[in-house]
Amino acid sequence: MNKSRINNGLFVIGLILYFIGRQWDNIYYSYWIGCGIMIFTAIWTLTHWKQNNKASNYCAIALILLIALSVLLTTNIL
Repeated sequence: MNKSRINNGLFVIGLILYFIGRQWDNIYYSYWIGCGIMIFTAIWTLTHWKQNNKASNYCAIALILLIALSVLLTTNIL
């Protein structure tokens, strides 16, 4: 199986869990699992920068920023 397909699938799974956790308070742990999956996948994508296309690299950067802002706002640090 192609690594980019696995990477894109993990991004989608992470986003689905993230949105489910943000919408329903009783499944809040899925928010953190989704954030963890997206962080792991984004870091893995960025460490293999030259092997990926530009779109997936920029998506990884955007997801890291989304997660960072979301976690900061969720934990009331800002």
